[in-house]
Amino acid sequence: KTPRDKVQCILRTCSTIMNLLSLANEDSVPGADDFVPVLVYVVIKANPPCMLSTVQYINNFYEKRLSGEEQYWWMQFTAAIEFIKTIDDRK
Repeated sequence: KTPRDKVQCILRTCSTIMNLLSLANEDSVPGADDFVPVLVYVVIKANPPCMLSTVQYINNFYEKRLSGEEQYWWMQFTAAIEFIKTIDDRK
């Protein structure tokens, strides 16, 4: 898959999470404090193969083309990946 294909998959995933969070609480708009923990959970449960190399692939070949919504969701996704990298599963 191309870097754009991978970013589009991330965008669809993030959009779906936001829609589900909105449905769960119709009285308020979900923010980053609601979204990022769910994204972290989804990424951990999905356990995508070669995630770090995929992030590097997109950073090398597509990041400069990102703008608007794609760029926002990419930044959220990479923040979630960075958080996951810091988790010490031995605790």
